[in-house]
Amino acid sequence: MIPHLNIRVIPLTEFVNIKKEYSQFDQMASNGILHPIDKILIYNEDEMFGNILNERIRLDFYSLIPELSCNNIRYKLGTVYNMPKNYSKTVNIKNGGIKLVTFNPATYNVDNISLGGLFDVEFSLPQLPPRVYEVRLGFTNAHAVFNQHVQVYIDGTISGSPFDANCNMTGRVEDEYTSDNGVENDKHMRSLGWMKAPVIFNDAKGIPSRHNNSSIRRIIATHYFGIGRHKI
Repeated sequence: MIPHLNIRVIPLTEFVNIKKEYSQFDQMASNGILHPIDKILIYNEDEMFGNILNERIRLDFYSLIPELSCNNIRYKLGTVYNMPKNYSKTVNIKNGGIKLVTFNPATYNVDNISLGGLFDVEFSLPQLPPRVYEVRLGFTNAHAVFNQHVQVYIDGTISGSPFDANCNMTGRVEDEYTSDNGVENDKHMRSLGWMKAPVIFNDAKGIPSRHNNSSIRRIIATHYFGIGRHKI
Protein backbone atom coordinates (compact mmCIF):
# COMPACT_ATOMS: atom_id res chain seq x y z
CA MET A 1 0.00 0.00 0.00
CA ILE A 2 1.16 3.55 -0.73
CA PRO A 3 0.07 6.78 1.02
CA HIS A 4 -3.43 7.70 -0.16
CA LEU A 5 -3.88 10.74 -2.42
CA ASN A 6 -6.96 11.67 -0.47
CA ILE A 7 -9.60 13.96 -1.89
CA ARG A 8 -11.89 15.32 0.81
CA VAL A 9 -15.60 15.86 0.37
CA ILE A 10 -16.29 19.26 1.93
CA PRO A 11 -19.36 19.39 4.22
CA LEU A 12 -21.99 21.79 2.97
CA THR A 13 -21.92 23.82 6.20
CA GLU A 14 -18.20 24.42 5.65
CA PHE A 15 -18.35 24.97 1.89
CA VAL A 16 -20.90 27.82 2.01
CA ASN A 17 -18.51 29.81 4.25
CA ILE A 18 -15.38 29.47 2.09
CA LYS A 19 -16.36 32.28 -0.27
CA LYS A 20 -19.22 34.71 -0.47
CA GLU A 21 -20.10 33.33 -3.91
CA TYR A 22 -20.72 29.90 -2.35
CA SER A 23 -23.12 31.10 0.34
CA GLN A 24 -26.22 30.25 -1.73
CA PHE A 25 -24.88 26.97 -3.06
CA ASP A 26 -27.69 24.45 -3.56
CA GLN A 27 -26.47 20.89 -3.22
CA MET A 28 -29.61 19.27 -4.65
CA ALA A 29 -29.72 18.78 -8.42
CA SER A 30 -32.68 17.56 -10.48
CA ASN A 31 -31.19 14.06 -10.80
CA GLY A 32 -28.63 13.79 -8.02
CA ILE A 33 -26.60 15.55 -5.33
CA LEU A 34 -23.58 17.82 -5.84
CA HIS A 35 -20.66 17.18 -3.48
CA PRO A 36 -17.90 19.82 -3.38
CA ILE A 37 -14.34 18.45 -3.10
CA ASP A 38 -11.10 20.08 -2.06
CA LYS A 39 -8.97 19.30 -5.13
CA ILE A 40 -9.26 18.20 -8.74
CA LEU A 41 -10.29 14.58 -9.13
CA ILE A 42 -7.85 12.83 -11.46
CA TYR A 43 -6.99 9.28 -12.41
CA ASN A 44 -3.70 8.27 -10.82
CA GLU A 45 -2.16 4.88 -11.65
CA ASP A 46 -0.12 4.73 -8.44
CA GLU A 47 -3.26 5.31 -6.40
CA MET A 48 -5.28 2.86 -8.48
CA PHE A 49 -2.81 -0.04 -8.44
CA GLY A 50 -1.21 0.75 -5.09
CA ASN A 51 -4.39 1.21 -3.10
CA ILE A 52 -7.79 0.99 -4.74
CA LEU A 53 -7.30 -2.40 -6.42
CA ASN A 54 -6.11 -3.80 -3.09
CA GLU A 55 -9.29 -2.78 -1.30
CA ARG A 56 -12.50 -4.75 -0.75
CA ILE A 57 -15.47 -4.37 -3.05
CA ARG A 58 -18.71 -4.94 -1.15
CA LEU A 59 -21.85 -5.45 -3.20
CA ASP A 60 -25.29 -5.25 -1.62
CA PHE A 61 -27.40 -7.90 -3.40
CA TYR A 62 -30.36 -5.53 -3.48
CA SER A 63 -28.24 -3.05 -5.43
CA LEU A 64 -27.72 -5.73 -8.11
CA ILE A 65 -31.44 -5.44 -8.91
CA PRO A 66 -32.01 -1.80 -9.99
CA GLU A 67 -35.73 -2.34 -10.49
CA LEU A 68 -36.20 -2.53 -6.71
CA SER A 69 -35.11 1.06 -6.14
CA CYS A 70 -36.88 2.28 -9.28
CA ASN A 71 -40.16 0.75 -8.06
CA ASN A 72 -39.77 1.99 -4.48
CA ILE A 73 -39.51 -1.49 -2.97
CA ARG A 74 -36.45 -0.97 -0.78
CA TYR A 75 -36.23 0.13 2.88
CA LYS A 76 -39.81 -0.78 3.79
CA LEU A 77 -39.82 -2.56 7.11
CA GLY A 78 -42.56 -5.16 7.40
CA THR A 79 -43.34 -5.99 3.76
CA VAL A 80 -42.81 -9.08 1.60
CA TYR A 81 -42.75 -9.23 -2.19
CA ASN A 82 -42.56 -12.23 -4.50
CA MET A 83 -40.28 -11.67 -7.46
CA PRO A 84 -41.70 -13.13 -10.68
CA LYS A 85 -39.47 -14.58 -13.36
CA ASN A 86 -38.19 -12.05 -15.90
CA TYR A 87 -38.81 -9.20 -13.46
CA SER A 88 -35.21 -8.05 -13.64
CA LYS A 89 -32.62 -8.14 -16.40
CA THR A 90 -29.95 -8.89 -13.80
CA VAL A 91 -31.63 -11.93 -12.19
CA ASN A 92 -32.25 -15.25 -13.88
CA ILE A 93 -34.62 -17.44 -11.81
CA LYS A 94 -34.02 -20.90 -13.24
CA ASN A 95 -35.78 -22.83 -10.50
CA GLY A 96 -37.59 -21.97 -7.28
CA GLY A 97 -38.48 -18.45 -6.32
CA ILE A 98 -37.29 -15.30 -4.62
CA LYS A 99 -38.97 -13.47 -1.78
CA LEU A 100 -37.93 -9.89 -1.13
CA VAL A 101 -38.27 -9.67 2.62
CA THR A 102 -38.06 -6.27 4.28
CA PHE A 103 -38.67 -7.22 7.90
CA ASN A 104 -35.30 -8.69 8.87
CA PRO A 105 -33.67 -6.29 11.36
CA ALA A 106 -30.36 -8.17 11.20
CA THR A 107 -29.65 -7.30 7.57
CA TYR A 108 -28.33 -4.19 5.87
CA ASN A 109 -31.13 -1.59 5.66
CA VAL A 110 -33.50 -4.39 6.84
CA ASP A 111 -33.68 -5.62 3.22
CA ASN A 112 -33.35 -9.36 2.74
CA ILE A 113 -33.47 -11.67 -0.26
CA SER A 114 -34.91 -15.00 0.82
CA LEU A 115 -34.39 -18.15 -1.24
CA GLY A 116 -36.32 -21.24 -0.18
CA GLY A 117 -36.87 -24.80 -1.35
CA LEU A 118 -34.89 -26.15 -4.29
CA PHE A 119 -33.64 -23.04 -6.05
CA ASP A 120 -31.29 -22.14 -8.87
CA VAL A 121 -30.89 -18.38 -9.21
CA GLU A 122 -28.26 -16.43 -11.13
CA PHE A 123 -27.30 -12.80 -10.43
CA SER A 124 -25.36 -10.58 -12.83
CA LEU A 125 -22.48 -8.72 -11.21
CA PRO A 126 -21.39 -5.22 -12.22
CA GLN A 127 -18.16 -4.99 -14.18
CA LEU A 128 -15.15 -5.38 -11.91
CA PRO A 129 -11.51 -4.41 -12.45
CA PRO A 130 -9.76 -7.51 -13.88
CA ARG A 131 -8.11 -9.12 -10.89
CA VAL A 132 -7.99 -12.11 -8.55
CA TYR A 133 -10.59 -11.78 -5.80
CA GLU A 134 -11.46 -13.72 -2.69
CA VAL A 135 -15.21 -14.14 -3.11
CA ARG A 136 -17.25 -14.02 0.09
CA LEU A 137 -21.01 -14.38 0.51
CA GLY A 138 -22.58 -12.60 3.46
CA PHE A 139 -26.03 -13.60 4.67
CA THR A 140 -28.21 -13.96 7.74
CA ASN A 141 -29.50 -17.26 9.08
CA ALA A 142 -32.07 -15.59 11.35
CA HIS A 143 -34.76 -17.66 9.60
CA ALA A 144 -32.73 -20.87 9.62
CA VAL A 145 -35.77 -22.99 8.80
CA PHE A 146 -35.53 -21.64 5.23
CA ASN A 147 -31.80 -22.23 4.89
CA GLN A 148 -30.14 -25.33 3.53
CA HIS A 149 -27.07 -26.60 1.72
CA VAL A 150 -25.89 -24.20 -0.96
CA GLN A 151 -23.53 -24.56 -3.91
CA VAL A 152 -22.23 -21.39 -5.54
CA TYR A 153 -21.39 -21.17 -9.25
CA ILE A 154 -19.43 -18.39 -10.92
CA ASP A 155 -20.04 -18.02 -14.65
CA GLY A 156 -21.67 -21.45 -14.71
CA THR A 157 -18.74 -23.28 -13.09
CA ILE A 158 -18.77 -24.73 -9.57
CA SER A 159 -16.90 -22.44 -7.20
CA GLY A 160 -15.93 -23.64 -3.75
CA SER A 161 -17.55 -26.45 -1.77
CA PRO A 162 -21.22 -26.73 -0.84
CA PHE A 163 -21.96 -25.34 2.61
CA ASP A 164 -24.64 -25.59 5.27
CA ALA A 165 -26.50 -22.26 5.35
CA ASN A 166 -27.82 -23.12 8.81
CA CYS A 167 -24.26 -22.37 9.96
CA ASN A 168 -24.01 -25.27 12.38
CA MET A 169 -20.24 -25.71 12.07
CA THR A 170 -18.68 -22.26 11.75
CA GLY A 171 -16.57 -22.40 14.93
CA ARG A 172 -17.99 -19.06 16.01
CA VAL A 173 -17.34 -17.67 19.50
CA GLU A 174 -18.68 -14.21 20.29
CA ASP A 175 -15.97 -11.58 20.84
CA GLU A 176 -17.15 -10.85 24.39
CA TYR A 177 -16.33 -14.44 25.41
CA THR A 178 -12.73 -14.28 24.19
CA SER A 179 -9.64 -12.75 25.80
CA ASP A 180 -8.40 -11.08 22.60
CA ASN A 181 -11.61 -9.56 21.21
CA GLY A 182 -12.06 -12.48 18.81
CA VAL A 183 -8.69 -12.38 17.02
CA GLU A 184 -7.85 -16.08 17.42
CA ASN A 185 -11.45 -17.10 16.85
CA ASP A 186 -11.43 -15.15 13.56
CA LYS A 187 -8.41 -17.22 12.46
CA HIS A 188 -10.13 -20.44 13.48
CA MET A 189 -13.34 -19.54 11.65
CA ARG A 190 -11.38 -18.59 8.55
CA SER A 191 -9.67 -21.99 8.53
CA LEU A 192 -13.17 -23.49 8.34
CA GLY A 193 -14.18 -21.14 5.52
CA TRP A 194 -16.26 -18.71 7.60
CA MET A 195 -16.06 -15.10 8.80
CA LYS A 196 -18.17 -13.00 11.12
CA ALA A 197 -20.10 -10.18 9.48
CA PRO A 198 -18.26 -6.86 8.98
CA VAL A 199 -18.49 -3.95 11.41
CA ILE A 200 -19.12 -1.51 8.54
CA PHE A 201 -22.88 -1.33 9.21
CA ASN A 202 -25.30 -1.78 12.10
CA ASP A 203 -28.52 -3.75 12.30
CA ALA A 204 -31.89 -2.11 12.93
CA LYS A 205 -31.17 -2.05 16.67
CA GLY A 206 -27.87 -0.21 16.20
CA ILE A 207 -25.75 -3.29 16.91
CA PRO A 208 -22.69 -3.71 14.64
CA SER A 209 -23.40 -6.59 12.27
CA ARG A 210 -20.27 -8.41 13.47
CA HIS A 211 -21.87 -8.83 16.89
CA ASN A 212 -25.13 -10.18 15.52
CA ASN A 213 -24.81 -13.95 15.76
CA SER A 214 -27.31 -14.52 12.94
CA SER A 215 -25.08 -12.67 10.43
CA ILE A 216 -22.22 -14.57 8.83
CA ARG A 217 -19.93 -14.66 5.79
CA ARG A 218 -18.92 -17.71 3.81
CA ILE A 219 -15.57 -17.66 1.95
CA ILE A 220 -16.50 -19.13 -1.42
CA ALA A 221 -13.22 -19.27 -3.35
CA THR A 222 -10.36 -17.28 -4.83
CA HIS A 223 -11.38 -16.44 -8.38
CA TYR A 224 -10.01 -14.43 -11.30
CA PHE A 225 -12.54 -12.08 -12.87
CA GLY A 226 -11.55 -10.94 -16.34
CA ILE A 227 -12.90 -8.06 -18.43
CA GLY A 228 -16.67 -8.08 -18.95
CA ARG A 229 -19.80 -9.01 -16.98
CA HIS A 230 -19.84 -12.05 -14.72
CA LYS A 231 -22.59 -14.06 -13.03
CA ILE A 232 -22.90 -15.77 -9.69
